[in-house]
Amino acid sequence: MVRLNSIVERLDMLPSRRAAELAGQVFGRLTVVCIYGHTAKHGIVWQCRCRCGATAYGLTEKLRGGETQSCGRPRHTRSSGRITH
Repeated sequence: MVRLNSIVERLDMLPSRRAAELAGQVFGRLTVVCIYGHTAKHGIVWQCRCRCGATAYGLTEKLRGGETQSCGRPRHTRSSGRITH
């Protein structure tokens, strides 16, 4: 029974529990959609939607730290009321 309890405690720490923490949040031009995957070295990779409509991916620490703020395409510019690349 001790082993089962330790497994349940670990399940609480899986990315799915933390998904609600970032899903829907906005970082720069990116809105977090869902968890895309997980890396052993860097943690959770999030799928995001840029304001321009492109899909982008970012690590939790890079999103929260402000290092990842857009899809990475050439600088977003405003011309005649619409965003272009």
